[in-house]
Amino acid sequence: MKKISFVLTVVFTILGFLKLEAQNVNESSKAQSDWFTDARLKLLGGEKSADGKYYAYISVNAADKEIKSLSITGYDNVLTLNKKETVELTDMLLLSTSSDTGISIYSAPIAESSVYRINAGLTNEDASSEVLKSYYYEIENGKEHAFEYVSDMPYEGKAGWGDIKIDCSPDNLVINLLGQTYAKGIGLHSQGWIMFAFDTGKYHRFVSDAAIQKNYSGRADAQLKFSMEGVAKEEVVSYFTEVTQNKKVSWDYELPVNIKAVIVDFFKASYGNGEAHSCLGGARLYLTPHSRKAQSIHWNQSQEIYAYRPVTIDLNATSSSGLPVYYRIAQGKSNAEIVDGSVLRINKFSSDIVVEAYQAGNEEWESAPFKTSVFKIYSGSKVDAGSTVELSTGDVLDELIVYGNGVKTGEVNVKGLPQVKKIIYKCKFKPSEWNFVSFPSNVNIDEISNLRDLGYELNAPLGKPSYYILEYDGKNRAENPSASSWKRLKTPYLEARKGYIMGINNVATTDSVEVTFNIDNTAMALSGNSTEFHVSVDLSQCEPQSVQTFYVRPTNVKGNALKMDVEFNPSDYSELPVNHEIALKNARVTHTPGYEGIRITLPDATPAKVAIFDSKGKKLIKAVHYVSPMMIDVSDLKAGEYKAFISYGNAYAEKGFTIPKR
Repeated sequence: MKKISFVLTVVFTILGFLKLEAQNVNESSKAQSDWFTDARLKLLGGEKSADGKYYAYISVNAADKEIKSLSITGYDNVLTLNKKETVELTDMLLLSTSSDTGISIYSAPIAESSVYRINAGLTNEDASSEVLKSYYYEIENGKEHAFEYVSDMPYEGKAGWGDIKIDCSPDNLVINLLGQTYAKGIGLHSQGWIMFAFDTGKYHRFVSDAAIQKNYSGRADAQLKFSMEGVAKEEVVSYFTEVTQNKKVSWDYELPVNIKAVIVDFFKASYGNGEAHSCLGGARLYLTPHSRKAQSIHWNQSQEIYAYRPVTIDLNATSSSGLPVYYRIAQGKSNAEIVDGSVLRINKFSSDIVVEAYQAGNEEWESAPFKTSVFKIYSGSKVDAGSTVELSTGDVLDELIVYGNGVKTGEVNVKGLPQVKKIIYKCKFKPSEWNFVSFPSNVNIDEISNLRDLGYELNAPLGKPSYYILEYDGKNRAENPSASSWKRLKTPYLEARKGYIMGINNVATTDSVEVTFNIDNTAMALSGNSTEFHVSVDLSQCEPQSVQTFYVRPTNVKGNALKMDVEFNPSDYSELPVNHEIALKNARVTHTPGYEGIRITLPDATPAKVAIFDSKGKKLIKAVHYVSPMMIDVSDLKAGEYKAFISYGNAYAEKGFTIPKR
């Protein structure tokens, strides 16, 4: 007979639940409540960024009061509710504020959590304080679900013994059901009951566990009932014949739209009230979702950035809602920043920059999924054909890419001593047409270009892809005006800063071919193969007001010598200029203790340029401006032989030095 009663009870419970479910489905469109609009603290949405942080979007209705404090706390889960992280107002970003509505919207970076809650403190006009607390928000599948713990709500009820306990067991212990602890819940003695009443339509889901507190040997029946508006009798939703410390019931029910109260009964207790410590663990009511319009972000701005000085980029994402788009740096924060809300300023060029565009939403619009753009950063510069770039002392570039098209080429103007690790020259060659080429240092075309990879050889036999280099023969032109001014080179070696014409020939195609030239370890104003020269005139031994005559005579070219008369007339006889040539010739390279630095023994503070090369004078290690007696840091140099090329006044010299093993 007992078995038949149990079966009938189960059937009744299922039928009753199905009836309520059907009613809920039919009436769901009417279940919107005003809780969302009335809530002064809201989690509008949030998303996990590529930087690993969860960005929570917070709405605060301060009602024209000063926001004294604002924080959001993340918790591990809805049951134990252990705090993971709290983010304060000082770490939040104010996105927008409205004087009309009094609503401000913030973005708060916080550790990814399962549950969040917002707290705020406002200052009233009379200097008193107002404390606000939001609903709890559970994050599930990227969506936020607002809920309340029933232990925080008003209730009616009666415990079988003593008082109803809030957030603890009847013996004031942490609620523990079958080994699972609960930070929030209700402690009852069977016989006991509790009821939570609320406005219809406000909540759409009830969730709770029910059992006897761990280590208590009692048992009880557990019953869940709903009270509906306009229905005289309470509906029994679930009847569980026995809960113990080893047996619990877990309720998770969608609520009818006309429900006005949830009731839980514990009865038929064994061992009296002494052992039947019945508890609800994690009992909570979820608020009816508030419908807002979906929005999206449109953005496709990923690009390559070549720069060697700070550069700014206007960010141009848009939202389908028309609301303003905001930006955050997800990768490369140490190298860049967002200024004025929508401008990316890149200060360093050592890594790529990842930027996320986002829109937090508001009362009408949902938060939009963020969009990402990647700015690939290259330390360097691109100089298009016909364009000009100016480099100066202090500029450091990994790559300088110069383009040419046979008619025009990019131009690089140099002031001082910039450093360029690699020069890349990309030039389009059209078969049977000539291009002008020139390089800053002595080069081997076969080594620095991709011509061989493209199948071209210097002066190849007829019928094979070939390239040619011609140099101007001024001597031949002067001696025989009717002869050709150009002489074809037999080797691919070109001299620094000398002009040549170059062409290709390929019977298989008439299409233009882009040829790439790579030059490594180059200082734009000083290199081991530099052809810079200075005409040094020593007047330090001459009598003041004397006139010295000099002749500049060309070699290997027919022509007249240039005569120059130089009057030596110093304005201050007591301060005759230093003879830089002699001073530099006598200068020595000295070491500091520990060989961490070097000094050059120059007699005055005339600025000098110093470039340190390897022992062969080919690879530039570093280049600095030097004023005696400053120290040049060489702590990063390995033990070995080095050459220092020094430009001092009008003098130029090479000094060798050694770094011993430290």
